[in-house]
Amino acid sequence: MSRWENSTALVPHAAVRRYETMLGIRGEALVAITDTVARYYRGTADAAPRLARCEIADDIAARRLDTLVDLAVTGGNVSGPEWNELTALLCRTPYAILSPKRTWETLSERLLTEMAISDGVKWMHRAEAFQRLMAHPVGGAAAIAAAASASADLGVQSMVGTVSVFDSTAAPAAAGLVVGHLASPLTDRTFAGALLACFRKVGQGHFRSGQLVVVSDLLTDLLGGPVSAGSAALAGAILRQLPLGLRQRVPVRIWNVLAAELPGPPEWSATDEIAAAVAATDTEAWDDAVLRELIREALFADVFDQRLYAQFMIYSTPCRAPVARELGAALRHRRRDKDWAVPLVEALRVIGGPAERRDIELLVLDRALPAAVRDTAASALGHVGGTSPDAFWVTALAATRLNYHTTAGQPEISVLDRLVYAMGMAGADGALSRVSATPDLPVRIRASARWWLSLSPCLRQSART
Repeated sequence: MSRWENSTALVPHAAVRRYETMLGIRGEALVAITDTVARYYRGTADAAPRLARCEIADDIAARRLDTLVDLAVTGGNVSGPEWNELTALLCRTPYAILSPKRTWETLSERLLTEMAISDGVKWMHRAEAFQRLMAHPVGGAAAIAAAASASADLGVQSMVGTVSVFDSTAAPAAAGLVVGHLASPLTDRTFAGALLACFRKVGQGHFRSGQLVVVSDLLTDLLGGPVSAGSAALAGAILRQLPLGLRQRVPVRIWNVLAAELPGPPEWSATDEIAAAVAATDTEAWDDAVLRELIREALFADVFDQRLYAQFMIYSTPCRAPVARELGAALRHRRRDKDWAVPLVEALRVIGGPAERRDIELLVLDRALPAAVRDTAASALGHVGGTSPDAFWVTALAATRLNYHTTAGQPEISVLDRLVYAMGMAGADGALSRVSATPDLPVRIRASARWWLSLSPCLRQSART
């Protein structure tokens, strides 16, 4: 165990599975968070998962792979752990031949769709599995093509994810697609996905020198105009990773803008108070420095993925419920402060439960709140614990539609888009049908509702397992 803690030996898959058994954790949740976070931070585009799997005989592996591939391409239910197993088996066969060749495309398209409509641990299994496919010597091209096709379809939801997924592969085609979406985005979502992908792709050296110049110039232009705090922080994190020569080309005024956006002692003090309140719920006084750092990162890391994985790590511990309670209390106190409400709601999207869901529903309905707060709240309803009654979706759609007609602005279109996503994740098909049949809503919003309704029930059910 000390060798695992000191990183002198890899933690085997079997050991993590044993911890799950001992702790009564289902769905391979610890395996999912370990694989996902390790892939993100280890800085490699290898197909193989980080956790070393137990070796099995080639004939047994071949039969099992055949069974799982057949299940996936014939429309059967494939759970998150089964996607995990299927792609782990493909990784041990770098030059696997799947017949017919179209099988690679079918696997990639189905897995990408399930990833877009899954949640929590189920999403982590599928995200890790898709990144393995993209890194596979044979299947990688089909996976990249599937993501490229999805990112060009206006009806597809989770367009941020269909572009940001390119960050895990060093393939030149993926680098070109990311730069293309950054320079000429189809929507604000594909731009956000490209911006997010740039962080890892710059850090891992995926871009050619000419592409780095384009990225640098585009981010400089972005920061020279009106930009959200989140996009500014992410753009700054990307610029700081550029080679010295390119960093020196960035005007001083841009660096000054970025310096003004950095979180400081007030934010850190408040997150420390949240960590202290969580600690006080235990029978013994304790001070967990790791928890404090995770809460800081979950709320204020510059990069969305880093916030997300900090949130997932909290989600995977017994601290989840008390942290959610304290974040919810902070949200009720600061709901009208955009700079606090947005990161709090974003964190509750992963960590929160049914009680926090009620608070987030109220944010969606409060027309006096900034659009950024309602936008984040609508997105959070696609993931936070609990369920919303049909009456809520009717009321939320009416309120957001009224806001859209009052302002006719892009922020309200974004809130509508987030609301449709939340409806789809909740399986609120009645509400989606109303959206698709409402002619005075934007074409993009109605197309997204129809996309959800067009998904097969089997696929939607599979994504929930």
